[in-house]
Amino acid sequence: MTEAFRLRPFEDGDFLRVEGDRLLLDGVDLTALAGSHGTPLFVYSARRLRENARGLQEAFRRHHPKSSVCFASKACANLSVLRLVGEEGVDLEVNSGGELQKARRAGFDPSRLVFNGVAKSEAEIALALDPPIKAINVDSPFELARIADVASARGVRARVALRGVPGVEGGSTAGIETGSTRSKFGMTAGEIEVCLDMAAARPDAIAVVGLHVHIGSQMTDLGLYAQAARYVAQRAATIRDRFPADFAHVNIGGGFPINYVKYDDQSAAIGYFHSHVDAGDIAATAAPILTAALGAGIEILTEPGRAMTSNAAVCLARVEGIKERDGIRWLYLDTGYSVLPESGFGWYFHMVTANRAAESETAAMRVVGPLCDSIDVYFDMEGESKLAALLAAEPALGAHEALLRRKLVQTPPFRELPAGTGPGDVIAILDTGAYQVEMANHYCGRLRPAAVMVGQDGAVTTIRRRDTLDDLIAAEEV
Repeated sequence: MTEAFRLRPFEDGDFLRVEGDRLLLDGVDLTALAGSHGTPLFVYSARRLRENARGLQEAFRRHHPKSSVCFASKACANLSVLRLVGEEGVDLEVNSGGELQKARRAGFDPSRLVFNGVAKSEAEIALALDPPIKAINVDSPFELARIADVASARGVRARVALRGVPGVEGGSTAGIETGSTRSKFGMTAGEIEVCLDMAAARPDAIAVVGLHVHIGSQMTDLGLYAQAARYVAQRAATIRDRFPADFAHVNIGGGFPINYVKYDDQSAAIGYFHSHVDAGDIAATAAPILTAALGAGIEILTEPGRAMTSNAAVCLARVEGIKERDGIRWLYLDTGYSVLPESGFGWYFHMVTANRAAESETAAMRVVGPLCDSIDVYFDMEGESKLAALLAAEPALGAHEALLRRKLVQTPPFRELPAGTGPGDVIAILDTGAYQVEMANHYCGRLRPAAVMVGQDGAVTTIRRRDTLDDLIAAEEV
């Protein structure tokens, strides 16, 4: 174990704190919750969700008062979460007909909804036009033609924003970078021109109300946001000149980073999971560029997802088994990538032994999940294997091992946890409030987890029941 991963008792203000040996979330004992509700279990904080909603809105309004936050519901479309952020004045971004229907069930007015996606069906478009929502973000000339046809058939005018490709690359990992011409998203300058000509030819069916971009998730380089803002400013000005009566907003997307790393001395090993950049920094970078070019009357939309809900929840897992190998303890959790799908492609989440949170004697451990796959681990199996294969194939590369490790291995090989951590203990996996509940699945016959919310009065409410065995076969017994 290197000095870079010294364990200190972890606390996060009055959100997560240690009392005795126990980790508490908003004053509620997480170990006790695991005992009463079972594991895996997601625990959300209503207080932090409200704070995040207010903070994200204020971040841009501080620089451009006419700004609106459209929460990316794909991050967490739980009805209780949607209703809570809606109460705080946050609007919603949806990515499918299903998310659109959940948004309506949660009480969102059509004027508060924008619809993203690269393959919207005619049925989904019709749903978004009954009645017309704030904007359908258009991804191709083909899609705009489809929208126009559906709108004409229904006798309505579709409000659309054109999604452009700002040519922004780098800063994260290719799988979640969406602003480059190599990604499947958005339109080139030529494709946007085709759309503008189409909109001009079909004014009864199409109103071009905005321009949209999204550069990716967990992007920590402010220069990339400035680059995207300059693209939006220039392109939006030309579109507004053509459609001055309709054009009303620019949408710079979301993907705003959060800091998954709890101690600065880990930063060298964990790359873009470590970030001191937040929504306030992004607003201070992008909003002045947009305001200077487009004026105070333009509306600026953002679509944060991860930044809204990630740090508002923890996932509780239980240690089910151990294995000692070459002097290293392996911990086998009841929680793997069927519950935390991002862990399956190498995402980093900080861990705390919730019932040993104050212990200072620590050990390096390999932490793994219960599924029948070698990638069901909380370290970078693929990166470590590629590094070992390269060094075996070309021993001379050993002189560059440190560089290769930084480039190939994205997460630390060990977790430093209290030395006594073992079967029965509860592991709190932090910052798991975005994407995980949405992507959880039944792989290996695992039941999708329950979720609870700690209210501002300390009351604990179930917001998603745990699946039952009947849920595994409900769609198959037809």
